[in-house]
Amino acid sequence: MNFLDRIPIYWKAAKAVISRRKVPLITVLHITYRCNLSCRYCGYHERKTGELGTDKLLSLIDEFYRLGTRFIVISGGEPLLRDDLGQVIKSCKNKRMFVSMNSNGIFVKQRIGEIKSIDRLKLSLDGPKEINDRVKGEGTYDKVIEAIEACKRENLKVSLTTVISKYNVFSAHLAHILDIAKEYNIEVSFQPADQTHCGNIGKDISSDLPAAAAFREAVSFLIKEKSKGNNRIINSLAGLRHLYHWPCPRKIPCLVSLFSTFLSPDGKIFICDMFPGSQNYLVTAGQNLKITLDNLQLPCSCQHCWSASTIDFNLLLGPRLSRILESRNGL
Repeated sequence: MNFLDRIPIYWKAAKAVISRRKVPLITVLHITYRCNLSCRYCGYHERKTGELGTDKLLSLIDEFYRLGTRFIVISGGEPLLRDDLGQVIKSCKNKRMFVSMNSNGIFVKQRIGEIKSIDRLKLSLDGPKEINDRVKGEGTYDKVIEAIEACKRENLKVSLTTVISKYNVFSAHLAHILDIAKEYNIEVSFQPADQTHCGNIGKDISSDLPAAAAFREAVSFLIKEKSKGNNRIINSLAGLRHLYHWPCPRKIPCLVSLFSTFLSPDGKIFICDMFPGSQNYLVTAGQNLKITLDNLQLPCSCQHCWSASTIDFNLLLGPRLSRILESRNGL
Protein backbone atom coordinates (compact mmCIF):
# COMPACT_ATOMS: atom_id res chain seq x y z
CA MET A 1 0.00 0.00 0.00
CA ASN A 2 1.69 3.19 -1.21
CA PHE A 3 1.30 6.77 0.01
CA LEU A 4 -1.40 7.67 -2.54
CA ASP A 5 -3.47 4.68 -1.41
CA ARG A 6 -3.22 5.94 2.18
CA ILE A 7 -4.51 9.48 1.53
CA PRO A 8 -8.22 8.52 1.49
CA ILE A 9 -7.60 6.36 4.56
CA TYR A 10 -6.16 9.31 6.48
CA TRP A 11 -9.15 11.37 5.40
CA LYS A 12 -11.61 8.74 6.65
CA ALA A 13 -9.74 8.55 9.96
CA ALA A 14 -9.87 12.32 10.38
CA LYS A 15 -13.61 12.37 9.69
CA ALA A 16 -14.16 9.57 12.22
CA VAL A 17 -12.37 11.54 14.93
CA ILE A 18 -14.15 14.79 14.15
CA SER A 19 -17.62 13.25 13.90
CA ARG A 20 -16.98 10.61 16.61
CA ARG A 21 -18.62 8.07 14.28
CA LYS A 22 -17.14 4.64 13.77
CA VAL A 23 -15.30 3.89 10.51
CA PRO A 24 -13.99 0.29 10.35
CA LEU A 25 -10.60 1.06 8.80
CA ILE A 26 -9.07 -1.91 10.66
CA THR A 27 -10.97 -5.18 10.87
CA VAL A 28 -9.68 -8.07 12.96
CA LEU A 29 -10.97 -11.40 11.69
CA HIS A 30 -10.93 -14.11 14.33
CA ILE A 31 -11.58 -16.79 11.73
CA THR A 32 -11.36 -19.57 14.33
CA TYR A 33 -10.83 -20.00 18.06
CA ARG A 34 -9.42 -23.49 17.52
CA CYS A 35 -5.73 -23.88 18.25
CA ASN A 36 -3.25 -26.72 18.08
CA LEU A 37 -1.47 -25.33 21.16
CA SER A 38 -2.64 -24.52 24.68
CA CYS A 39 -0.27 -21.81 25.88
CA ARG A 40 -0.37 -21.37 29.63
CA TYR A 41 -1.65 -17.77 29.59
CA CYS A 42 -4.10 -18.10 26.67
CA GLY A 43 -7.77 -18.98 26.74
CA TYR A 44 -8.81 -18.73 23.11
CA HIS A 45 -8.54 -22.47 22.55
CA GLU A 46 -11.10 -23.02 25.32
CA ARG A 47 -13.77 -20.93 23.58
CA LYS A 48 -16.32 -23.17 21.93
CA THR A 49 -18.06 -21.38 19.07
CA GLY A 50 -19.22 -22.20 15.59
CA GLU A 51 -17.41 -20.84 12.53
CA LEU A 52 -18.73 -18.98 9.52
CA GLY A 53 -18.63 -20.86 6.25
CA THR A 54 -16.31 -19.65 3.50
CA ASP A 55 -19.01 -17.92 1.44
CA LYS A 56 -20.42 -16.00 4.42
CA LEU A 57 -16.96 -14.99 5.60
CA LEU A 58 -15.95 -13.73 2.15
CA SER A 59 -19.26 -11.87 1.88
CA LEU A 60 -18.59 -10.07 5.17
CA ILE A 61 -15.09 -9.16 4.00
CA ASP A 62 -16.65 -7.60 0.88
CA GLU A 63 -19.05 -5.64 3.08
CA PHE A 64 -16.33 -4.45 5.47
CA TYR A 65 -14.34 -3.24 2.47
CA ARG A 66 -17.36 -1.35 1.15
CA LEU A 67 -17.72 0.37 4.53
CA GLY A 68 -14.08 1.45 4.60
CA THR A 69 -11.87 -1.39 5.84
CA ARG A 70 -8.39 -1.17 4.34
CA PHE A 71 -6.38 -3.07 6.96
CA ILE A 72 -7.18 -6.70 7.79
CA VAL A 73 -5.74 -8.64 10.71
CA ILE A 74 -6.33 -12.39 10.42
CA SER A 75 -6.22 -13.97 13.85
CA GLY A 76 -7.46 -16.88 15.93
CA GLY A 77 -6.93 -19.23 17.69
CA GLU A 78 -4.62 -20.44 14.97
CA PRO A 79 -5.73 -19.18 11.51
CA LEU A 80 -3.77 -21.90 9.70
CA LEU A 81 -6.22 -24.48 11.02
CA ARG A 82 -8.77 -23.24 8.48
CA ASP A 83 -8.50 -24.93 5.10
CA ASP A 84 -9.94 -21.88 3.32
CA LEU A 85 -7.32 -19.45 4.64
CA GLY A 86 -5.83 -19.06 1.16
CA GLN A 87 -9.21 -17.96 -0.20
CA VAL A 88 -9.61 -15.43 2.61
CA ILE A 89 -6.18 -13.95 1.91
CA LYS A 90 -6.80 -13.84 -1.84
CA SER A 91 -10.09 -12.01 -1.35
CA CYS A 92 -8.40 -9.36 0.82
CA LYS A 93 -5.39 -8.89 -1.45
CA ASN A 94 -7.61 -8.61 -4.56
CA LYS A 95 -9.04 -5.50 -2.89
CA ARG A 96 -5.52 -4.16 -2.25
CA MET A 97 -6.02 -4.30 1.50
CA PHE A 98 -3.04 -4.49 3.86
CA VAL A 99 -3.14 -7.96 5.42
CA SER A 100 -1.44 -8.96 8.67
CA MET A 101 -1.77 -12.37 10.29
CA ASN A 102 -1.06 -13.74 13.77
CA SER A 103 0.19 -17.32 14.06
CA ASN A 104 1.97 -19.63 16.48
CA GLY A 105 4.16 -20.67 13.54
CA ILE A 106 3.70 -24.44 13.70
CA PHE A 107 2.19 -24.86 10.22
CA VAL A 108 3.79 -21.88 8.48
CA LYS A 109 6.49 -23.85 6.68
CA GLN A 110 3.98 -26.32 5.21
CA ARG A 111 1.55 -23.64 4.02
CA ILE A 112 3.90 -20.80 3.11
CA GLY A 113 2.63 -20.87 -0.48
CA GLU A 114 -0.88 -19.89 0.66
CA ILE A 115 0.21 -17.03 2.91
CA LYS A 116 3.25 -15.54 1.18
CA SER A 117 1.19 -12.73 -0.37
CA ILE A 118 0.26 -11.19 2.99
CA ASP A 119 2.01 -8.02 4.12
CA ARG A 120 3.13 -9.13 7.58
CA LEU A 121 3.16 -12.30 9.64
CA LYS A 122 3.35 -12.01 13.44
CA LEU A 123 4.78 -15.05 15.19
CA SER A 124 4.66 -15.77 18.91
CA LEU A 125 7.96 -16.47 20.69
CA ASP A 126 8.37 -16.24 24.45
CA GLY A 127 12.03 -16.85 25.21
CA PRO A 128 14.89 -19.34 24.87
CA LYS A 129 13.98 -22.88 23.80
CA GLU A 130 13.51 -24.33 27.27
CA ILE A 131 11.34 -21.38 28.38
CA ASN A 132 9.28 -21.08 25.20
CA ASP A 133 8.59 -24.82 25.07
CA ARG A 134 7.57 -24.84 28.73
CA VAL A 135 4.95 -22.17 28.01
CA LYS A 136 3.77 -23.34 24.58
CA GLY A 137 4.68 -26.99 24.23
CA GLU A 138 7.66 -29.13 23.32
CA GLY A 139 9.18 -28.40 19.92
CA THR A 140 7.45 -25.05 19.41
CA TYR A 141 10.65 -22.99 19.60
CA ASP A 142 12.24 -24.86 16.69
CA LYS A 143 9.03 -24.57 14.66
CA VAL A 144 8.99 -20.78 15.09
CA ILE A 145 12.60 -20.53 13.93
CA GLU A 146 11.70 -22.68 10.90
CA ALA A 147 8.77 -20.37 10.22
CA ILE A 148 10.99 -17.28 10.36
CA GLU A 149 13.43 -18.84 7.91
CA ALA A 150 10.61 -19.90 5.56
CA CYS A 151 9.28 -16.33 5.55
CA LYS A 152 12.73 -14.95 4.87
CA ARG A 153 13.10 -17.22 1.83
CA GLU A 154 9.80 -15.91 0.45
CA ASN A 155 10.54 -12.26 1.32
CA LEU A 156 7.50 -12.25 3.59
CA LYS A 157 7.85 -9.61 6.31
CA VAL A 158 7.77 -11.27 9.71
CA SER A 159 7.86 -9.98 13.27
CA LEU A 160 7.62 -11.48 16.75
CA THR A 161 5.22 -10.99 19.64
CA THR A 162 6.45 -11.84 23.14
CA VAL A 163 4.02 -12.13 26.03
CA ILE A 164 5.77 -11.53 29.35
CA SER A 165 4.64 -14.07 31.93
CA LYS A 166 6.24 -15.39 35.11
CA TYR A 167 8.23 -17.86 33.00
CA ASN A 168 10.17 -15.35 30.87
CA VAL A 169 10.12 -12.21 33.00
CA PHE A 170 13.90 -12.14 33.46
CA SER A 171 15.93 -9.73 31.33
CA ALA A 172 18.15 -12.59 30.08
CA HIS A 173 15.10 -14.25 28.51
CA LEU A 174 14.00 -11.03 26.85
CA ALA A 175 17.56 -10.38 25.70
CA HIS A 176 17.48 -13.76 23.94
CA ILE A 177 14.40 -12.65 22.01
CA LEU A 178 16.18 -9.45 20.99
CA ASP A 179 19.17 -11.51 19.86
CA ILE A 180 16.90 -13.61 17.64
CA ALA A 181 15.35 -10.44 16.24
CA LYS A 182 18.80 -9.06 15.46
CA GLU A 183 19.99 -12.32 13.90
CA TYR A 184 17.05 -12.43 11.49
CA ASN A 185 16.70 -8.65 11.06
CA ILE A 186 13.13 -8.55 12.36
CA GLU A 187 11.18 -6.66 15.03
CA VAL A 188 9.46 -7.74 18.22
CA SER A 189 6.59 -6.38 20.31
CA PHE A 190 6.34 -7.01 24.07
CA GLN A 191 3.26 -7.04 26.29
CA PRO A 192 2.28 -8.57 29.63
CA ALA A 193 0.20 -11.67 30.15
CA ASP A 194 -3.00 -10.43 31.73
CA GLN A 195 -6.33 -11.81 32.82
CA THR A 196 -8.01 -10.00 29.90
CA HIS A 197 -5.30 -10.92 27.38
CA CYS A 198 -5.67 -13.70 24.81
CA GLY A 199 -9.34 -14.43 25.30
CA ASN A 200 -9.27 -15.39 28.97
CA ILE A 201 -12.98 -15.39 29.74
CA GLY A 202 -13.55 -17.38 32.91
CA LYS A 203 -10.03 -18.82 32.88
CA ASP A 204 -7.92 -18.04 35.93
CA ILE A 205 -4.30 -17.43 34.86
CA SER A 206 -3.17 -15.76 38.08
CA SER A 207 -0.56 -18.48 38.66
CA ASP A 208 1.03 -17.68 35.28
CA LEU A 209 1.31 -13.92 35.78
CA PRO A 210 4.63 -12.31 36.71
CA ALA A 211 5.10 -10.55 40.02
CA ALA A 212 4.62 -6.82 39.53
CA ALA A 213 8.12 -5.95 40.77
CA ALA A 214 9.77 -8.50 38.48
CA PHE A 215 7.68 -7.31 35.55
CA ARG A 216 8.76 -3.71 36.12
CA GLU A 217 12.39 -4.77 36.15
CA ALA A 218 11.84 -6.48 32.80
CA VAL A 219 10.17 -3.43 31.29
CA SER A 220 12.93 -1.21 32.68
CA PHE A 221 15.37 -3.39 30.75
CA LEU A 222 13.33 -2.87 27.56
CA ILE A 223 13.11 0.87 28.18
CA LYS A 224 16.89 1.06 28.53
CA GLU A 225 17.36 -0.96 25.33
CA LYS A 226 14.90 1.24 23.45
CA SER A 227 16.55 4.41 24.80
CA LYS A 228 19.92 3.14 23.57
CA GLY A 229 18.48 2.88 20.06
CA ASN A 230 17.57 -0.80 19.85
CA ASN A 231 15.33 -0.62 16.79
CA ARG A 232 14.23 -4.24 17.11
CA ILE A 233 11.69 -3.23 19.75
CA ILE A 234 8.40 -2.22 18.13
CA ASN A 235 6.95 -0.70 21.31
CA SER A 236 7.36 3.05 21.62
CA LEU A 237 9.01 4.49 24.72
CA ALA A 238 5.66 6.00 25.70
CA GLY A 239 4.03 2.59 25.32
CA LEU A 240 6.69 0.86 27.41
CA ARG A 241 6.31 3.46 30.14
CA HIS A 242 2.58 2.75 30.16
CA LEU A 243 3.24 -1.01 30.40
CA TYR A 244 5.65 -0.41 33.28
CA HIS A 245 2.66 0.24 35.57
CA TRP A 246 1.00 -3.13 34.97
CA PRO A 247 -1.17 -4.44 36.64
CA CYS A 248 -2.41 -1.14 38.10
CA PRO A 249 -5.22 0.35 35.96
CA ARG A 250 -4.00 3.12 33.67
CA LYS A 251 -6.70 5.29 32.17
CA ILE A 252 -6.19 5.69 28.44
CA PRO A 253 -8.36 7.35 25.76
CA CYS A 254 -9.80 4.79 23.37
CA LEU A 255 -9.55 6.48 19.98
CA VAL A 256 -8.63 3.22 18.30
CA SER A 257 -12.18 2.00 18.94
CA LEU A 258 -13.34 4.51 16.32
CA PHE A 259 -11.25 2.77 13.65
CA SER A 260 -11.24 -0.92 14.55
CA THR A 261 -13.82 -3.69 14.44
CA PHE A 262 -13.51 -7.32 15.49
CA LEU A 263 -15.34 -10.28 13.99
CA SER A 264 -15.69 -13.49 15.99
CA PRO A 265 -15.61 -16.92 14.26
CA ASP A 266 -19.39 -17.27 14.56
CA GLY A 267 -20.15 -13.88 13.03
CA LYS A 268 -20.50 -11.59 16.03
CA ILE A 269 -19.04 -8.09 15.84
CA PHE A 270 -17.39 -6.30 18.74
CA ILE A 271 -15.01 -3.46 19.51
CA CYS A 272 -12.27 -5.18 21.44
CA ASP A 273 -11.81 -8.15 23.75
CA MET A 274 -8.94 -6.72 25.77
CA PHE A 275 -10.94 -5.12 28.57
CA PRO A 276 -13.19 -6.44 31.36
CA GLY A 277 -16.81 -6.84 30.30
CA SER A 278 -15.93 -6.86 26.61
CA GLN A 279 -18.39 -9.69 25.99
CA ASN A 280 -21.21 -7.27 26.78
CA TYR A 281 -20.43 -5.52 23.50
CA LEU A 282 -21.01 -8.49 21.17
CA VAL A 283 -23.51 -7.78 18.40
CA THR A 284 -24.63 -10.33 15.83
CA ALA A 285 -23.85 -9.19 12.29
CA GLY A 286 -27.22 -8.40 10.73
CA GLN A 287 -28.32 -8.02 7.15
CA ASN A 288 -27.19 -4.40 7.17
CA LEU A 289 -23.62 -4.32 8.48
CA LYS A 290 -23.53 -0.52 8.68
CA ILE A 291 -26.52 -0.47 11.03
CA THR A 292 -24.89 -3.21 13.10
CA LEU A 293 -21.71 -1.14 13.42
CA ASP A 294 -23.70 1.97 14.30
CA ASN A 295 -25.36 0.02 17.12
CA LEU A 296 -22.06 -0.92 18.73
CA GLN A 297 -21.45 0.78 22.05
CA LEU A 298 -18.15 2.63 22.15
CA PRO A 299 -16.51 2.69 25.59
CA CYS A 300 -15.32 6.18 26.48
CA SER A 301 -12.10 4.86 27.89
CA CYS A 302 -10.46 1.64 28.98
CA GLN A 303 -8.47 1.38 32.19
CA HIS A 304 -7.13 -2.09 31.56
CA CYS A 305 -5.49 -1.92 28.13
CA TRP A 306 -2.30 -3.94 27.91
CA SER A 307 -2.36 -4.54 24.14
CA ALA A 308 0.92 -3.03 22.92
CA SER A 309 -0.28 -1.90 19.49
CA THR A 310 -3.46 -0.33 20.87
CA ILE A 311 -1.55 1.45 23.61
CA ASP A 312 0.93 2.93 21.15
CA PHE A 313 -1.82 4.15 18.83
CA ASN A 314 -3.76 5.82 21.64
CA LEU A 315 -0.77 7.32 23.45
CA LEU A 316 1.08 8.62 20.38
CA LEU A 317 -1.87 9.82 18.30
CA GLY A 318 -4.50 10.36 20.95
CA PRO A 319 -3.18 13.58 22.50
CA ARG A 320 -2.59 15.17 19.09
CA LEU A 321 -6.04 14.27 17.81
CA SER A 322 -7.61 15.43 21.06
CA ARG A 323 -5.97 18.85 20.66
CA ILE A 324 -7.36 19.08 17.12
CA LEU A 325 -10.84 18.25 18.40
CA GLU A 326 -10.61 20.73 21.26
CA SER A 327 -9.52 23.47 18.86
CA ARG A 328 -12.32 22.62 16.44
CA ASN A 329 -14.94 22.64 19.17
CA GLY A 330 -13.60 25.77 20.87
CA LEU A 331 -12.87 23.95 24.11
